[in-house]
Amino acid sequence: MVVEGFLEVQDHVSLTGHIYWPELWIANLEFVEGLSEDQRALMMEVAAETVERRRGLAAEANAATLAENGLTINELPAEDRDAMAATMNGAIEADIRDKVGAEFHDEFVSNL
Repeated sequence: MVVEGFLEVQDHVSLTGHIYWPELWIANLEFVEGLSEDQRALMMEVAAETVERRRGLAAEANAATLAENGLTINELPAEDRDAMAATMNGAIEADIRDKVGAEFHDEFVSNL
């Protein structure tokens, strides 16, 4: 959030959570396919934990930077964020499904 220059132009910010910043990890396919089923399961578990932790650290760092620079922070209630997400997702879902395919879309969304 900080990289967008909010600190330069405003005194207040609402943490809406309406933008999804994917955290990606990449592995060599041959390496992954060479793992046992248990090893792959463990790797996927640790990758998911790592992504979740990284997202939390990024959110904490952004909030701290905003506060340190004097911005008044407003955090939207969960029900308002959910309503915003439903509206935005409904507006773009068909387009995304057309571009990436329904199967990929559904799998990706189920892993958020």
